[in-house]
Amino acid sequence: MSEQIQTNFKSIKITVLQSYGEGIEIDLYLQMKSGRVLKIGHKGDEARDLYEKYTQKGVDELFLTEDDYNFFVKTVRDRLSALVADEQTPEEKEVKALSSGHDLFKSILAQGGLDEERGPILKSLTNGTIKAISRTNIFQKYKIFKQMCSEQYLHAMMTGYITSMMIDQTDWTNDENKHKVVMAALLCDVLLEQEDFKIMKHSLTKKDLPDRIIQHPLTTSQMLAKDSKFIPSETLTVVLQHHERPNGSGYPKSLQYQYIKPLSAFYIVANYFTEKVFTEDYTEENKNQKTLEVLGHVKEKFYSGPFRKAQEALEKVFSSLVV
Repeated sequence: MSEQIQTNFKSIKITVLQSYGEGIEIDLYLQMKSGRVLKIGHKGDEARDLYEKYTQKGVDELFLTEDDYNFFVKTVRDRLSALVADEQTPEEKEVKALSSGHDLFKSILAQGGLDEERGPILKSLTNGTIKAISRTNIFQKYKIFKQMCSEQYLHAMMTGYITSMMIDQTDWTNDENKHKVVMAALLCDVLLEQEDFKIMKHSLTKKDLPDRIIQHPLTTSQMLAKDSKFIPSETLTVVLQHHERPNGSGYPKSLQYQYIKPLSAFYIVANYFTEKVFTEDYTEENKNQKTLEVLGHVKEKFYSGPFRKAQEALEKVFSSLVV
């Protein structure tokens, strides 16, 4: 039996259902090309094979009724909080769950924003990511994590990791600043889709980008500002400024280095480093050569105001390679 898609249906990625759906009784719906939805799973069904079946067909999301969606989100919130608090959780299992939690968080923002019920998910994601990057050398685990994380979450985790190490090279290092930039890493690109990242990757200049991409730091920061009780103001500033450049060639506001905050500058440099080092041809064998090459580019591009300190901090992080 099919039903007309309505606002009381919420989309959710199959990867999230696979990570967190076990033991949660929900009805599952598939959206047809006509826009109508078909119930394909019932409360109490074993859904593991169903998820695999539709994944193989190229389906990446299913739909829940609003009541089931809210129940699912509440259950994930509690499970994610427990997982982050459990010091015995295997590292790979934790990172995979955090990646799926990040996918759910993107869905939450796109379909209603944060509230007292959903805000704690961001806190758990941030704390869980900090826990993950503090308990391991992510460079050594990069290949493993790449197989179990979304590309966006892996990039956020790597950028948060590098920014945190850079902050450790300063006299203003503290857990609070690290928390702010890791949260920013999770939030910066939450409104972008996979196709947007491909466009950004192949666009040489700002003029090659569509307006929705140029404006996404402003759009995202404005949207998140409505939920500012869950998000520090410094984190919102990093989100707003994360695509700016010291010479004013960035976006959305074409700010020059004098108007870019130090925490933003550190994040921007770390983000640039992550984008340039961890490309498709990254391997353990070429890691050192690639790192040295990118460090040279960073030194050429980021030398003004707070960017100089960020560049110097990044070089200290990899001092064993540059001596």
